[in-house]
Amino acid sequence: KAVECILYTLGNSELQNKQSKYIYVNSNEAIQVFGINNNEEYILYSIEGKQMLRGTIENGEEINISSLSPGLYLINFGAETLRFVKI
Repeated sequence: KAVECILYTLGNSELQNKQSKYIYVNSNEAIQVFGINNNEEYILYSIEGKQMLRGTIENGEEINISSLSPGLYLINFGAETLRFVKI
């Protein structure tokens, strides 16, 4: 599935020192996040700002999104935020 992902980073020096994260949408059931070096905490928000999911993830690990309604979502990793669309 096609998904639009944009990486937002604070400051140019942080951008140069960070490996870019990206999301692969397996289906309407799960997403995979790549570009994570160690276990990282994430918080997934609806576009309205409501916290939907929270946890810790490793590189390439899946996050179950089957409980989410179709729409635009933001996934935050500290200073970095990605967005994806669930169809």
